[in-house]
Amino acid sequence: MEVTPIANVLENLSPGLLGRLQSDAVLEGLDQLRSVARTPSDRPIFMWSHLMAPHTPFTEDAVGDPVPMPDCYPHSCSLWDHYVTVLGMTPKEYGERLAGYLEYTNQHVLDVIGEIARERRNAVVIVMSDHGARYDPDNPDEHFRSFFAARTPGVDDVFESGMYPVNVFRSVSNAYFGTDLPLLPDRSWFSSPLLLDLIPWDYPGAQ
Repeated sequence: MEVTPIANVLENLSPGLLGRLQSDAVLEGLDQLRSVARTPSDRPIFMWSHLMAPHTPFTEDAVGDPVPMPDCYPHSCSLWDHYVTVLGMTPKEYGERLAGYLEYTNQHVLDVIGEIARERRNAVVIVMSDHGARYDPDNPDEHFRSFFAARTPGVDDVFESGMYPVNVFRSVSNAYFGTDLPLLPDRSWFSSPLLLDLIPWDYPGAQ
């Protein structure tokens, strides 16, 4: 809806509605993780959750109070826009909003991880981002600065330093299931905002 004229109607009827729906979807995803962690099972469970947070628009501040949608929305930007030049923000304003929303998000994620660890003491837990903040179109390297953390009970050195996403599940399988899957080289591409091309990108600092 947010990329159609319907967004303008909804924003006029209920300002910030679509932003709140996105925020609710993040909380619902966390609740689903809790539900699976509490479900009794005598077999291993694989859980995967992609949370759209911290992601623009930054809908809450550090204490969970609502943050207004960007002034450009929905007339000249969408929920998926992330460049400061499109959002009409200064890097300082963007950084302050991101920091607040990140603090809010972190607390929710840490709470869920703690519950998973209590319910399933042998659970392997991986927390990773799929890209960097992507606030500057002229700094492609920043797009590849992703977060990675893992809880690997009973096994040390599961992941090599500078782990690339392509090898995460291969490394888990080798460490816990006795496989011997070879680790793959990292290959990255940078796409234009219109996704009309893919440019091979060599980012030596990606990890």
